Amino acid sequence: MWTITDQFCEDLKSIRSRSLDFDEALRDRLKYRFRLLAGDGEVCYGGLMDCDPDQPKTWATEDGPDDALLDFGRPRFGCCRVQVIANGHWREFPAN
Repeated sequence: MWTITDQFCEDLKSIRSRSLDFDEALRDRLKYRFRLLAGDGEVCYGGLMDCDPDQPKTWATEDGPDDALLDFGRPRFGCCRVQVIANGHWREFPAN
């Protein structure tokens, strides 16, 4: 489960998007900060997810939540990378 909380790229519309399985009653499970980056490294969106980057068993799909996040960010701004904050530093998600 994930939700977009911040928009850093210029767009005429404010974007608030959520995963299909988002449940407001479970919002407190969203503990992991992520960001979506365009091919040039520009940060376009930020948000929260419930998938522990260090525990793949918590991911909703075998590939993790990054596919759905990129499906959201790619058409608007060419987002092609997902990063999560871990130990105070941004790292690629999923880790290769």
